[in-house]
Amino acid sequence: MVIYNASGRARGPITELDPAEVLQRLAVTAFGGFLVGQQAARIMVERGSGVILHRRFC
Repeated sequence: MVIYNASGRARGPITELDPAEVLQRLAVTAFGGFLVGQQAARIMVERGSGVILHRRFC
């Protein structure tokens, strides 16, 4: 079982946010999730079984 719950957030008024900081935090949230999912999928393919579940919070 893998649970990916990492999240990076840049806080403050959008007019004052540092674009480099926002990019780094997006990388943690989005690209990090991709990397975790990719590795989990590789293990499941090797095993011949498994499932990826996604829960969206509204």
